[in-house]
Amino acid sequence: MESLAAALQLAAELPALAAELAEIVGADGVVARPSELAVYECDGWTIAKSAPDLLVLPRTTAHVSGVLAALERRGVAFVPRGAGTGLSGGCLPLNAPVMVCTSRMNHIVACDLANRRIEVESGVVNLNVTNAVKAAGYFYAPDPSSQAACTIGGRIDRRAFVSRFAPVRVQDVDELPHPTATTAIAPIATAHAAALVTVRT
Repeated sequence: MESLAAALQLAAELPALAAELAEIVGADGVVARPSELAVYECDGWTIAKSAPDLLVLPRTTAHVSGVLAALERRGVAFVPRGAGTGLSGGCLPLNAPVMVCTSRMNHIVACDLANRRIEVESGVVNLNVTNAVKAAGYFYAPDPSSQAACTIGGRIDRRAFVSRFAPVRVQDVDELPHPTATTAIAPIATAHAAALVTVRT
């Protein structure tokens, strides 16, 4: 009975929540139609399905911060999503009516080959990191079969690393000298040495 009451209350609040989130990310950054949300009901693991009530598509770190602050104020749970290529069902919105998809955050911010470091937004596709550095003899070491579609942020969230030549390590935000909102570290490499990728969300 209690869960039914909570579901009814959320349904009544969804239009106001959608409007508030649209003020943060723009009208094209909020999806509420069930027919459009069906695309997000599962990741690569299609056995279980659960569509969100709202999908939010931020483009910047400021958008993510604003969205999460609004959800916190209202006590609304959310689930993050990268490209949806995972095979664990990790982005299913179970008991979380809002999905925050970072696929529009797809810019390479900075590339520092001298220090073997590249800073990217979390929606950057895995293969695009390699393409950005391959002319200098570098590549992004984790090499999944989905690298042409999976995003760096989604892979870090799922701890989905398969390394060809370099050990893979993900650092906590507290270990970083200058974290930006939510930041994580993963390696790029040459055939001989590991390096770091900083990921912004």
